[in-house]
Amino acid sequence: MGSLDFKDPDAADMEEVLAKLRDWKGSAEQDAVEVFHRKAAFYFSLLQWSLPRMGKVNSFRPEILSELIVTLEDTAILDAWPSDWLSEANKPEPVRAYTNSQNEIVPLLDKAQAMLHSSVSALQVYGKLALLDH
Repeated sequence: MGSLDFKDPDAADMEEVLAKLRDWKGSAEQDAVEVFHRKAAFYFSLLQWSLPRMGKVNSFRPEILSELIVTLEDTAILDAWPSDWLSEANKPEPVRAYTNSQNEIVPLLDKAQAMLHSSVSALQVYGKLALLDH
C-alpha cells in the first residue's frame, strides 16, 4: 500500500484503503467472526477519523459508511452468529452532528441512516430502531 497521510488523504489513497479492507478475508487460521469484528472495527475507526475537523466535512464518510454496511450485510455472519452480528449492527456512533465554522449544528450522515437503505431487512429494522432511539 502506498503512503497514506491520515491528516489529508486524497481520493486515490482512500479508495485504495477501502478496496483493500473490502477484499480482506483474513487468513485460513482466522475465525470468520474474528475477521468480521476486526473489519467492522476498522470501519468504525475510519468513521471516527472522518469526523469534521476545523469546520470541514470529510468527503469520504459516505464511502466508509457504504463499505461498513456491505460488511454488516454478510448474511452468513447474521445467520450463523446473530449475537456477534447484532453487537456490530447496534454499535452506536459517538457523534451524530458537529458545529461548523459558523457555529451552526450540522447533522452527519450516520450509520443508522445508511442501514435504512440496506438490502438486508434485519439491518433496516435495526437502523430504524437506532433512529427512533435518538
